[in-house]
Amino acid sequence: MEQAHHDKINPSGEDEPGFTINDSHKDYLEIVITGLLHKTLILNASRSVLNHPDYYTKNTLWDFTRARMGLNIQELKEIIGILGLFRPQKSEFANRGAFLVKGRMNASIANMFVGMTALLPFKYRVFSDIQNAKAYVKQ
Repeated sequence: MEQAHHDKINPSGEDEPGFTINDSHKDYLEIVITGLLHKTLILNASRSVLNHPDYYTKNTLWDFTRARMGLNIQELKEIIGILGLFRPQKSEFANRGAFLVKGRMNASIANMFVGMTALLPFKYRVFSDIQNAKAYVKQ
């Protein structure tokens, strides 16, 4: 089932800020982020994913290819701090996350985020190719 969450409609015609969660895949939840990426959007999407009934058994594929990065380092640190409060209910859970991005700048920001999450119980990696991202979350 797909759940959609969007902010106000953007009159410029570009994707409005929001996210959808597609749980129809056998091995992973697919989260598609659209529009200008900001801290509140990421935290809302993360909260929805962490509360999803399939979260413990399915890895996550975060598709940022329709998003524009609007995060600064301080916001990345705040997101990491909040994610650091997450305590899994089980010691073993589906903790792989693939970040699908386009463009070098977006990949650089995503890789910086991944580096900052090294102490968290998640194994994030950045991809520019959908097939490689899917292969990672299907492992």
